[in-house]
Amino acid sequence: MKWQHSNRSKEDYNNALARVQKAFDKQARLLTTNLLHPSLHAKKYSESEDLWQARITIGWRFFFKIEADTYIIVRIIPHPKVAKVLLPPPGNGVTPSQLRRQWLRRRRSRACRERRMCGRASTVGRIPKRRPWRAP
Repeated sequence: MKWQHSNRSKEDYNNALARVQKAFDKQARLLTTNLLHPSLHAKKYSESEDLWQARITIGWRFFFKIEADTYIIVRIIPHPKVAKVLLPPPGNGVTPSQLRRQWLRRRRSRACRERRMCGRASTVGRIPKRRPWRAP
């Protein structure tokens, strides 16, 4: 199998960060050798359009179509769910590692709120204290 860019994906690739370009190159090599490679997390995105999605990094995805023996890369985009956190407005001076820490902190605090465990010890999985037996 081989792969090629569409015009739109060439533009997306050129506008992406250098680390995303490097990661995409690696993932494209993996795609040509094995569609089911674990780091790709490739899945059918749209049955009607015959569109597939695969992972570049935690915050970036690429979409592709399979035509004959060629993977045609359609788009390279930030992941919709984490794009708000990982991609700050330009010029604010936040490094990618700071963004990742912020994202993880938000994710942990949200999970904590969902379990309603913030500020108190967890009782999940604990054996309750036995009370001494008292005669009636």
